[in-house]
Amino acid sequence: MISSELNIDSPVNQIVNKFPNSIPILQNLGIDFCCGGQNSLAKVCAEKGLDPKLLLEKLCTTYTENKSNDYKDWTKATLTEIVDHLESTHHVYVKKTLPRLTDLMTRVMGAHGENHPEVLRLDEYVREAVADLGPHLMKEEQILFPAIKQMDLSLEELHCGSIQSPIQVMKIDHDNIGNIFLKIRKLTKDFNLPKGACNTWGALYKALKDLEEDTHLHIHKENNILFPMVIEAEQNFSNC
Repeated sequence: MISSELNIDSPVNQIVNKFPNSIPILQNLGIDFCCGGQNSLAKVCAEKGLDPKLLLEKLCTTYTENKSNDYKDWTKATLTEIVDHLESTHHVYVKKTLPRLTDLMTRVMGAHGENHPEVLRLDEYVREAVADLGPHLMKEEQILFPAIKQMDLSLEELHCGSIQSPIQVMKIDHDNIGNIFLKIRKLTKDFNLPKGACNTWGALYKALKDLEEDTHLHIHKENNILFPMVIEAEQNFSNC
């Protein structure tokens, strides 16, 4: 049964918010629900050659049949709860993954870079991703997240519009990071290993794919849940 609140013209991010367990299906289909989540289901299905009505029914049915606690409805959480979750899960994951990813990339470069020019380009993209993600997390943890937590405590202490500028900076970062992963996915042909690839190369592609999936979910929670909630809370208080 499809929710009366949703239809094929609903933005993809709204569908994900309503049916969190639909995320793996959208990821497998290559449908952007984070940076491009404002696009309608009808539009993204047209680009992919899919039937939007059938996909919406599948997303709803899958969620109904497989309800679990794997994907909490963060739209019902407080700002502080969301921020704490982002730091304790996604931020911790990225900090743990980046050194291993860099090590795997270095090893694949040393073993295959001479005979596989695409590895040289992949190394550039991976370095770019690592260089972007590290400072991005730091800006969130040191500037944006403390300000958001303060909003939960006392909106009166914040100046009108004080939160929107850092949010815009974070969204620009998200777009840049999303574009890097698009380039990586295209270069690796959807993480399909070339013939004769070694185990280290396979581990590299697995790490990249896992990081991409985590990044998409991370960005979705910020762009489509946390940031709109923050902006709405500030606007309701200040009417600016």
